[in-house]
Amino acid sequence: LSNCIGIRNYKSFVIYVILTVLLGLVCLGQVIAILVDNIQLKVSAKHHVCAGIWIACTGALLIYFCALLIRHIRLIVAVKSTKEDIKGTRYGRTQTGTCANIIGIFCSPQPTRFVRWKDMAKGQAGGRVKAEV
Repeated sequence: LSNCIGIRNYKSFVIYVILTVLLGLVCLGQVIAILVDNIQLKVSAKHHVCAGIWIACTGALLIYFCALLIRHIRLIVAVKSTKEDIKGTRYGRTQTGTCANIIGIFCSPQPTRFVRWKDMAKGQAGGRVKAEV
């Protein structure tokens, strides 16, 4: 669990997954269009096999990223972190409604840092900030 996405990076991560799904859909549509065009032009069968392999790989990655996106949207709606979901624990956050939870992730300001890297580089007093809950 030490490699979970942090709260400061969560918005970027979810946007990355959304854009990856959209890119996968575009790639899948493009390959299907090429395959249909090759079938209409009666191109050799080896091109059909290559397009089929490409469709299978793109489809598999698309299914994976769609499942990842659905999981994280479900976590956003439930106001849970990945760690809370895996361990089954619950911290004191309250649910404000589906739309408010989604807007809270994408439109809220970025949380404060828990480590002041500039202070640590200067060697001042540990550079740690008290965690705000």
